[in-house]
Amino acid sequence: PAYHASSGGRTENSENYWTTAMPYLRSVDDPYARESRYGRTEAAYSKAQVSERTGAALPASTDQPLVRVVSRFPSGRVEQVLVGDKLLTGRELRERLGLRSNWFDVREEGDRVLFDIYGYGHGIGMSQYGANGMAVAGYRFDQILTHYYTGVEIVAWYE
Repeated sequence: PAYHASSGGRTENSENYWTTAMPYLRSVDDPYARESRYGRTEAAYSKAQVSERTGAALPASTDQPLVRVVSRFPSGRVEQVLVGDKLLTGRELRERLGLRSNWFDVREEGDRVLFDIYGYGHGIGMSQYGANGMAVAGYRFDQILTHYYTGVEIVAWYE
């Protein structure tokens, strides 16, 4: 089963990061992951670094942003982002910059591109920090597993 460090507050549908829709890997609310150390983190890059790592040309005018989110999945994660003249997926930008997640907000200040990042990992399946938070709150293992892996049934194979 798929798992990741922290969802940032909501997990992701499998087909929004990978190529296949899996019926048990559906997006679910994950409130205990919001409070984890990776619930929200920050990263900063110079515009030159972003341009170099993405192969995108810097805008001709300083009035134009270098990075602009074009669309998001219902979970909040970035589906598509325009970097200069290049249209990338949120996953591609995450991988090229080394961001913790493809769920981010972006802003620019001078020559810097600043990212507010939610979660750590692809966001599919069980969140380790979220599952731990559920356990600390008193949820049983079967409740935790069926929360993250929707539609599954826990059965005993032996007695």
